[in-house]
Amino acid sequence: MVSEFFNLNPFESPFLLMIAALVAIVVVHFIKDSLKGPAAVLVFIMPFIILALSVGLDRFVLTDNEAITSIIYNIRSCFIEQRTDDIARYVSDDFSARGSRSKQHLMEDIAYASKKVEAEKISINHVDNTINEPEAEIKANVTIHANGSFEGIDFAGIMIVDCEAKMRKTNGRWLITSASVTKINNSPVSF
Repeated sequence: MVSEFFNLNPFESPFLLMIAALVAIVVVHFIKDSLKGPAAVLVFIMPFIILALSVGLDRFVLTDNEAITSIIYNIRSCFIEQRTDDIARYVSDDFSARGSRSKQHLMEDIAYASKKVEAEKISINHVDNTINEPEAEIKANVTIHANGSFEGIDFAGIMIVDCEAKMRKTNGRWLITSASVTKINNSPVSF
């Protein structure tokens, strides 16, 4: 946990710069009486500049990891709301994978599954992004709270699904080039 904290990218998390601001506040507290004039004002406002920078970087800089994670959450919302046509904007035209031979087949499969499973809620338990720009590999574990059935299997209740996807950054946008479901309720599947 500690090693993860100190390896944080300041563009993804403001915590490192916030800690720097806190350290600067402590330093200012100890040296404030020894400084006079413009230097004192600069030293006094430095922690606030660092704090504003930390919030600004987190708010206005979108990293590849954040962009991919955002896409995953948007796809989740579209699937729950059965807006499967909106998922197509995240899928590359040259998509290929097991079962779904093309982007069109994938979209048909997603529309069918969305209606059959009737997901009420999808919790994203874990996402592991491995990014080597312009490519990325994503492994996700999600819990689907469902009310329907699919391929003769009653899914009323909870399904735990492991998924994998590959993405490519094209013209500044991350697009899914392949995807598969690897496990449902810890049983291996291949679609």
